[in-house]
Amino acid sequence: MEKAAPEPLPCAAEKLARFARDQPANALANYYFAVSIWKCGQRSGNSQYLRRTELLLQKALAADPKLDPAYVQLGMVYAARANFAQAIEIYKKAAEINPQSSEAHYRLALAYKRVGEEEKSGRELKLYKEADQTETAAFEQQRREIRQFLIILKDQPAGSQPQ
Repeated sequence: MEKAAPEPLPCAAEKLARFARDQPANALANYYFAVSIWKCGQRSGNSQYLRRTELLLQKALAADPKLDPAYVQLGMVYAARANFAQAIEIYKKAAEINPQSSEAHYRLALAYKRVGEEEKSGRELKLYKEADQTETAAFEQQRREIRQFLIILKDQPAGSQPQ
């Protein structure tokens, strides 16, 4: 929920903080808490959130080096500091782990554009569009399956279970 919500969820920060504190070796606990801090920090204008977000993401990646969304988020931290060379390396790692990550390719395209590498930016933008189409098709397929399931469920007599 925290990752998908465009605005920080007021109830999430303290619960995610407790989750990360109670399970310090849990990659997702640290990742989601970092996302929460990132969202809250962007609204506050306080630059301290960048360091705290970075530390939590590094902790998440130490626990799970294959957690590609954490690399994307870490790249965003470096990009926010205008450290595009480091952001590029991190985004490349995310795309290497998950070549179908549209966000990794999109962020990498933006970072390449910021450093004037138009050709690389164009390549990544093309990969982004391909990955985005694949993600959209998968999402639509999932929606159709859910819709079909709901239709079947609706047609079932009350109290019976679908076959």
